[in-house]
Amino acid sequence: MRRQAGVAIITVLLMIALATIAAVSMAKRQYLDVRRTGAREMLAQASQALLAAEDLAVVALKLDDAKIDSPDEDWTRTVSAPVAGGLITGCLFDLQGRFNLNNLVDQENRPVQDEIDRYELLLNALGVESNLIPKIIASTIDWIDKDINPYSPDGAEDDYYMNQTNEGVLAYRAANRPFLSVSELRMVNGVNELDGETYTQLERNVSALPEKTGFNVNTATVAGLRMLAAHVDREKAEEILRWPEDRVPKYPTCGDIILDDTDVGAGEAPAPFDTMDTLKKAIKEGNNVLQNETGIVFASEYFQLRTDVALGSVQLTQFSLLHRSAKGKVQVLSRARGEY
Repeated sequence: MRRQAGVAIITVLLMIALATIAAVSMAKRQYLDVRRTGAREMLAQASQALLAAEDLAVVALKLDDAKIDSPDEDWTRTVSAPVAGGLITGCLFDLQGRFNLNNLVDQENRPVQDEIDRYELLLNALGVESNLIPKIIASTIDWIDKDINPYSPDGAEDDYYMNQTNEGVLAYRAANRPFLSVSELRMVNGVNELDGETYTQLERNVSALPEKTGFNVNTATVAGLRMLAAHVDREKAEEILRWPEDRVPKYPTCGDIILDDTDVGAGEAPAPFDTMDTLKKAIKEGNNVLQNETGIVFASEYFQLRTDVALGSVQLTQFSLLHRSAKGKVQVLSRARGEY
């Protein structure tokens, strides 16, 4: 009897233990299901908020005077708005205030010397070491052009990238097509030798647009304005800069680039350039003469929207490429989430 009683007690204890384990497992699964469902709902809401920000940016660009684009216009303001359980922040950047890497090669696969000269001036303005500049220029052209022949002895095509022997570096091929993202520059021979700060400055002054575009001097940085002529030094570039001195764009961060409400219309921002004569007059001083008028514009078609959404535990950053046609039609060309 005692033995049977002991067996019964052990059986009961085992059943209780199994029931407890099952209960805990079900509770844990239910807890995870609830959290997962909640996260999915927040992600869905955040995604809708990102689309709403795009709609607002489209409206802002449609309402803007497309004849002139400069930092004193409404589309340049950072917009922050509360949403249920969080905050959404968005800002627009004029991508034509930067050097378009895809301008280096024309549609017939030929290097464009005027754009090469500007790229060289930009690299000099950013303090890139002189021995790296020919390598970066030639290798950037080789990255874009369709052939597999190096542009110059300083260039790099498949035979170079496929023979990488550095520890931890995987072999890869040159793209041989236009840049789709500025981030591709990290893979270009010479650019990968830049220090972090110099690369960051280069990234802030270039773009990768789907067609040949003009350079908008009204939204350019100090380094960008130094592409206008070989003798435009930093002091002269700061003088003709259309942004207030302490508001120079720190792309791609939203909060540091926009004129706040007290600045807009308060006379602090210089009047935008609207004709080639006004630009030439601003530059001309001693040896400072505008060397090349080709490709200089005062209005833009391509803009980038950065949107940050914080909703509960969900935090999303999205970059949207917007195009505004000559007729004022605005459309979203692409989206990318994460860091630019």
